Amino acid sequence: METGLLQVLNILHIFNDGFQASILLLLPFIAKEFHANLTLVGLLGTVMNSLQIILALPAGTLSTRFGGLRVLLFGGLMSALGFIGIAAGSTFYWLVPLFMIAGLGFGLYHPIAFALVAKLSKKESRGNAMGMFTAVGDIGRIGLSVLITFIIIKIGWRNTAMLYGIIGMLVMLFFWKRFIRIPKVNIASEKRSLPHMRWKTIVTILQNKQFALANASGMFDSFASSSLFIFLPFLFLAKGIDLSLLGLVTSTFFVGNIVGKYVLGSLVDRIGNVKIFFVTELSMAMSIILLTFADSYILLILFAVV
Repeated sequence: METGLLQVLNILHIFNDGFQASILLLLPFIAKEFHANLTLVGLLGTVMNSLQIILALPAGTLSTRFGGLRVLLFGGLMSALGFIGIAAGSTFYWLVPLFMIAGLGFGLYHPIAFALVAKLSKKESRGNAMGMFTAVGDIGRIGLSVLITFIIIKIGWRNTAMLYGIIGMLVMLFFWKRFIRIPKVNIASEKRSLPHMRWKTIVTILQNKQFALANASGMFDSFASSSLFIFLPFLFLAKGIDLSLLGLVTSTFFVGNIVGKYVLGSLVDRIGNVKIFFVTELSMAMSIILLTFADSYILLILFAVV
């Protein structure tokens, strides 16, 4: 049963991360139809990403109460409904709550799924399972984001959003019917701590200087990396990339994700995580600057990967 659940989590990871990348590739086509400027485009990306941050906090409580897989499947249904609603959107501002609904599903997935994989994996193979699980998400990002712009050129962005939504809903309903009767698998241990003990632990953690610095670093990292993929398709279009190739070229960003996880992950053990962190953050900042000046397709792809 545990092996079966891990396989389901991997499949759901493909859809979650692939759909999350794909919905952002709808933005150039949405902006064109509704004559939206980049500020409004950023609004859609912000509301979706904000929900992911907010929902990371209660995700553990929801998993404990309803079961981790049930919450993940519910989140997947919300994301699929978001796609379907976006396809039917008649005004730009009607899309804002629909991107929020999609973001609700995306926001629930990672904090619960990673914890479930860690809990379901055997201790001696947990590292390998986590690495495989992470890579599967990037495969979903590359595969589904490459595909979406080709489909949009053929049938239009609305029909494509509807198609993705229907497929996502069918997948979630299939797994819901298949696994709804299994016992709840929670990310928390069976042992429960008293509420005042939990709050005491949280306060102690928040007072830790290193923890505060790590969180601040993470905020700056997200400020750059999360915004980057929202606007990267628009940059490529401004540089003359063909619409049908937009998903293919933009997916090079996720190729860099996979390479970074494997190559830099091994370097951390040799060089140290702080040094690697600073080198990679500086590399990302320089690459973003160089992307704005590059005119060659080869350089654009190279800086996107870096």
